[in-house]
Amino acid sequence: MAARAVGYNVEDTWEWDPATGAWTNVSTAGSHPSARSQHAMVYEKSTGKIFLFGGGRSDPNSSDGTGVSVSLGDAWEMDPATHAWTAVSATGGPSVRHDFGMVWDATRAKAVLFGGMQTDIANATGVPKQDTWEFDPAASAWTERTAPGSKPSQRYAHAMAFDGSRGKAVVFGGWDISTGGFLSDLWDWDPTSGAWTERLSDSSAAGPAGRLYASMISIDASARIEIVAGAINSNPYGPYGTGGSYIGPLPSATTASPGRGRSGSSIPRPRPMSIARRHSTCPACAAITPWRTTRQPARSTSSAATRAT
Repeated sequence: MAARAVGYNVEDTWEWDPATGAWTNVSTAGSHPSARSQHAMVYEKSTGKIFLFGGGRSDPNSSDGTGVSVSLGDAWEMDPATHAWTAVSATGGPSVRHDFGMVWDATRAKAVLFGGMQTDIANATGVPKQDTWEFDPAASAWTERTAPGSKPSQRYAHAMAFDGSRGKAVVFGGWDISTGGFLSDLWDWDPTSGAWTERLSDSSAAGPAGRLYASMISIDASARIEIVAGAINSNPYGPYGTGGSYIGPLPSATTASPGRGRSGSSIPRPRPMSIARRHSTCPACAAITPWRTTRQPARSTSSAATRAT
């Protein structure tokens, strides 16, 4: 079955078998999510199903497809045994959005969502979000967990992971549309209290440069968070795009150091090479040791203009 393309987007479903190394197109003819990009998915370990929410329609004026003309706010579940999609009729829920973060909290069997960009009028200026939500598949219900007090600034295209070793969601970086800056702060979210705690400030020199569209995962067995690549200017795939990985345990508290600052239009042009950094902390996590930097050979990249929002 060929890819089901609609405009700049596709609506097909594929499955990869690591034992054989083969991809299989498991798209079905029945109901399924419409064509989209910049949505999020998690695997519901409690139900054995895949949960999908949101995304957007790619803007035809965006040369690389990362620009979105209108956001989506529907939710779907897929049964891996039959590959059938079912629309989720949940009570309440977040507004339409794309480029948000969503992770699975296996401890509480809920999906956790933060931030994103809301474009609910086609081709209108989007509204960055700062809210926190959780979805309970057992009750098929959304609950807003946005709490008063300190929290990550409104942002989109950030990275998010669930740290199972500590039972907390972690958010890093993204884009702050209010300042036009690339963010490099790192936050913890406690599901019990709903409180956010800043672990590294945006001015910290102890971590990766500010970026958007990075990938981040938690390695629970070793209690480490890994961030890979991302974009550090308005052209994610051009010569300023970042590469490499950052691996390490989280610091014990907010660390602010001079000389880092918010990444933005004034950020110095980075070296066109991948950089890997690793750090470790003392057993009490009372201090952050210096990052070790390893340079890798430069790789050529191609430029593609991205709509600035």
